[in-house]
Amino acid sequence: MLRIRTFYLIFILLFTLFTILLLHQTQQDHLNLKSAQQYNNSSEEKQYWPQVQYPPEQEQFLSYFPNGDFMDQFHSLRNGLRLALDTNRTLILPYLRLGKTLEDWVPFDIMANRYEAQNKTKLFSICYKTDLAENDDDCKDLYNWVEIPWSTLFDLSVFKKHSVRVVERQNLDWKHGGGWLPSDSSAVVVVDPLTFMENGSVLDTHEQQNIQQHPIMANTSPMQKLWKWLRKEDDSIVPLPMQRPLSHRYASTSQLVQLNTRLLQFGSVSQSSAFVSSKSDQEIRLLEDVSHQMIPNHFLPLTEKATNIINALGGPRSFTVLHLHLPDLIQRETTLLQTDLWMEEEEEEMEKSTVSQDILLAPETFLEMMNAIVFELAGDIPINQAVSAALPIQPSLLLDHLNQDNDDDHHGPELLKACIDYRNKVDSRYPIIYLIIDKIKMMDENAVLKPLLELFPCLFTRNDLQKWKIIESGWNSLGNQINGMEDYSLMDYDDLLGPFLDILIANESYSFLETPSTALSMFVAKLHHMFK
Repeated sequence: MLRIRTFYLIFILLFTLFTILLLHQTQQDHLNLKSAQQYNNSSEEKQYWPQVQYPPEQEQFLSYFPNGDFMDQFHSLRNGLRLALDTNRTLILPYLRLGKTLEDWVPFDIMANRYEAQNKTKLFSICYKTDLAENDDDCKDLYNWVEIPWSTLFDLSVFKKHSVRVVERQNLDWKHGGGWLPSDSSAVVVVDPLTFMENGSVLDTHEQQNIQQHPIMANTSPMQKLWKWLRKEDDSIVPLPMQRPLSHRYASTSQLVQLNTRLLQFGSVSQSSAFVSSKSDQEIRLLEDVSHQMIPNHFLPLTEKATNIINALGGPRSFTVLHLHLPDLIQRETTLLQTDLWMEEEEEEMEKSTVSQDILLAPETFLEMMNAIVFELAGDIPINQAVSAALPIQPSLLLDHLNQDNDDDHHGPELLKACIDYRNKVDSRYPIIYLIIDKIKMMDENAVLKPLLELFPCLFTRNDLQKWKIIESGWNSLGNQINGMEDYSLMDYDDLLGPFLDILIANESYSFLETPSTALSMFVAKLHHMFK
């Protein structure tokens, strides 16, 4: 009997101890923000320590590292504004990257190193004073990208009527707020719930995430060591580099506002679900203004070229913009062909084979794919334009022109005039199409245009307008007006500024179609709705 009582007593003691440990760990997992780390600027291994307290009267900042294409960077800007508004901090905007994009996401330390390396002056010096220029991929890409202030293309005055202050970084020294903090300051605190487990809250504590955690940066308490021992965690295991962001983690502005430090530095903030804000009326109004009024119309050479193209197509609301992402379409068709092939092989019990994209680039297969795309587009354009395009063309200058053999470029301007005349005098619903194509290597432009022209005879590209001398070819009026574009002769301005030119044109169109649809469709739709 005594043994039974002793056993129960030991059991109760062990259960109590285990419960205390469990509650302690749960509290750690669900801390609003577990001891946000302070970045150590020493040359030793990077470490993260509890934040230092600063007088509240000093201006406080937050910033982030940009990544991805324009739409990713735009989402990062929106999320940065949310965080700045709720935490009453000044947002330090990183530069906008044009051209070749950075990776969608990498862990914080890699992203920080990559950010610091985007100094083109130093990169030119390294690449062209050594033998790297011909062999290193980063050196080969130097003329394929540039970073410029957002205010070069966008009017940032929209933020002034909201309770959020926005400044732009002055240099790449992110540890000192891009030039907004004194050089002797070490007041930066790193917050990145997508990289560091201790930076966020867990939505589902029972989920076993397949992750490779960042090394532990702070001293481990005896209680934590015992907990780790009970969970059989081994500190001696060297963590592997993270391949993807942590899932089901977020940082809340109600947590971040408690951090009294001069600068909060985030990694990527393009993923909205990783940051929870108050969703106040003030925030909603701010984001609505960003969506509706952030137009790249603040750069004169860009707006002049867009205006010339819009006027050449008949003026605002007189044309439809069609954007074809050919690489994505080919990938989609390749996947469908692959699926069909595997289904046939399963029925015949054959070994599975793979479909190469080269098959789709073969003339007959490519034509078949383009015909399918044209059929799809006929169902996507506004119904009044679809009906008008399907009807026979009525007697007009356009009909006379199409009945003649006018395939050479010399008659192109006449076709454009005939299309505008037909729309103005005969059928106001008749579609004039401005085509944007994401090109691929080995692409025959005529093979793309032929099926489209059969349904839409009044279809034109920027290249057409340039060949016909209707608009200026190139960007000769650009000069040195963009900071960072050091060598005009080697920069591909069509690649760097083309997407923003397309946005300005699409904003003045009758309708905008994009296939496959991307986040750009929603961006243009919000602008279009505001100014229609």
